[in-house]
Amino acid sequence: MISIKEKIQSKPSVALQFMVDGLKRQSLRNDFTVEMGSFGDHIKDFKCFGCAATCTIQEIAQKDFVDFNVIETTRRANFLGFDVYELSWFEGAMDFARRGKLSGIFNFCGQQYEQPQEYPFFLTNDNWKEQIPVVQETIAQLKQQGL
Repeated sequence: MISIKEKIQSKPSVALQFMVDGLKRQSLRNDFTVEMGSFGDHIKDFKCFGCAATCTIQEIAQKDFVDFNVIETTRRANFLGFDVYELSWFEGAMDFARRGKLSGIFNFCGQQYEQPQEYPFFLTNDNWKEQIPVVQETIAQLKQQGL
């Protein structure tokens, strides 16, 4: 079983980089659509969709969801080789992270974080591509701090 925490080296910057890379890679697929309102589902023509967290976990595992294995947490965990409880916690943390609320991913990594009043970014279906440079700025700032 793969530990998400080990794969991200318990660093929020690494988790955010997996998110950026996952969003970019998954958006190129013909059988997947980035949909920020869903952890994962599929439609009749076998097209999968999922949010930034879904793209992140696919990137960490280096596996792509196909129709049936994206639907629920247990199926996603089994397909990717993750612990279901760790996956659930991480997906929730990353869903908040894509909205600029980083305290959840810091908590997942076992680190303290004081959230600023202004969120650095907020990824939606319509703006996530334009927001990637802001996320990358945040990643660079976190890396400078060893996070």
